Amino acid sequence: RDAATNAAYRKRQAIVDGRMATLGVACAETLARKARELDERIDRDHEEWKRKSISEFWTRFEAEQGAVKDLAVTNKTIGATWRATQGAPERALSMEQSALWKQQDSEFQASSQAKAERARRHRDELDDEYLRTMHSKAGTHRSDFGVTEESLAKEMAYHKGILDSMAAEGFRKDLTAPLSLKAQSATMTMRGRKRR
Repeated sequence: RDAATNAAYRKRQAIVDGRMATLGVACAETLARKARELDERIDRDHEEWKRKSISEFWTRFEAEQGAVKDLAVTNKTIGATWRATQGAPERALSMEQSALWKQQDSEFQASSQAKAERARRHRDELDDEYLRTMHSKAGTHRSDFGVTEESLAKEMAYHKGILDSMAAEGFRKDLTAPLSLKAQSATMTMRGRKRR
């Protein structure tokens, strides 16, 4: 009995499976085909968009580069025209002004140096005149200024030997004899101070 029941069940199941299997397959195939067509259309559209974008980019880029080159040529032309028309006269004026300033500067330097030289010479002449006047009124030789009696005595004592030998040899007795006496006196004065 089980075998007969199972066989009847299998038969009915085969009928159900046969009818059910065809229902889903047709739907699934239609859905799969539509999905493939959609994917293909999306891919085609994407590729077309990419191609157009790249083409538009390079078209814009070339147009911009052309505009940049045209601008550079225009600027170069304008600059050359300006230099040809404006630059030369201005440079000539600048060179003339520069030469004038250099000439004025050299004249000023020369006059300043001449003025300074005149002032220096005038000052030297005044100094010489003041010194001559001062020496003539002072009655003292200019080499004796600032010499004290004590330093003069030291000098005379220091040179006593030379003055004595000059007087002994007869060299200008009119000068060496009094100087030798002064040196002897200064030496004695110095010895007297040392003993105190």
